[in-house]
Amino acid sequence: MSETKTCLRGRLTWRAVAILLSLTPLLLLPCVRPAMAQEDWPPSATVQHGVLSAEQIRRIESDGAIAYIVLQEGGLVAEFYFGRGAQFRTEPAYGVAASVTALLLGSAIGEGRIAGLDDRAARYLPALTTDARDRITLRHLAVNGSGLAWQEVRDLPRVLNGGVNLTRYMEAFRLDAEPGSRWRASSGDDFLLGMAIERVLGKSLASYASSRLWLPMGLTAAGRAPAWAMDAEGRTTLAACCLHMRPRDFARLGQLVLQLGRWNGKQLVPQRFVEEATSAQVRFEAPPGATLFDGYGLGFWHFTYAGFPGAAMLGDQGQVVFIVPALSLVIVRLGVRGDAPGLAFALQAGMSIAAPPTK
Repeated sequence: MSETKTCLRGRLTWRAVAILLSLTPLLLLPCVRPAMAQEDWPPSATVQHGVLSAEQIRRIESDGAIAYIVLQEGGLVAEFYFGRGAQFRTEPAYGVAASVTALLLGSAIGEGRIAGLDDRAARYLPALTTDARDRITLRHLAVNGSGLAWQEVRDLPRVLNGGVNLTRYMEAFRLDAEPGSRWRASSGDDFLLGMAIERVLGKSLASYASSRLWLPMGLTAAGRAPAWAMDAEGRTTLAACCLHMRPRDFARLGQLVLQLGRWNGKQLVPQRFVEEATSAQVRFEAPPGATLFDGYGLGFWHFTYAGFPGAAMLGDQGQVVFIVPALSLVIVRLGVRGDAPGLAFALQAGMSIAAPPTK
């Protein structure tokens, strides 16, 4: 235990940990078992060892991680926290929120509140009817292919720091490419998608997430429900970012996606939508080593690693939830910084302790 510094459920009692720490003052475990019994997570029945080496743990920490969780077949394989109280803090999801927005789109379609992905966005956002933006569909927004002249480096800081009214700001954008003709990572598309969902539902995206996801998934206990920020005027949810959750809640989201939108016997998001969202709708190339990702779906990134295809919810500073369906695997890595090599190592480390796929 002291050599590998694993933190598997049930391996050590708190009394045993206290004894070990009193005998070996220099022993520093990078993780602490959450104290709340209702949050206890059963260990994986498939992977009995779940051991990362001390070298792997040091590398994950040195890459800027503050939390690292591995699930297989819904059971906990490994869990590490770097920093006091990290397991209890809510962490910013950044771009992971775009994946949640896509799941809420799927839920609204499943409820019949939205006809489908190929609905025109202008049906829900009338300001788009005045010009060529009328051709933008919800699919274009979900896949970041609207063609709007949003510039991520310029416009995202203005939205987050400039105190703008998000609705007016987004409705002012014009096209600089034909809808569907170009892919470009765009928080602006995610903001518009969230606005469209809010218009048709007549409630905030945060409120809809609470009823459709957080409540049935058991994430609404006092003091631990995910929190989603609004724009400066408190009217519009910041759908592309600004969602805060505890590390295990990120893992639960990954498990929901792995289970194709089903949780405790209830279909929260239509299976067909999840399958489409996590499949590459757009393929792109990057210089070797620059990125793990080879495509983008509907709010989800696509990758293939060691021959295994998967999907990811990805945010700034290395916030990532990997889903590898063939291995029934979910890997969560949250951090204060992150780069392509660090994310690749986090994925490789989790896959290294996973059991082979069952047939």
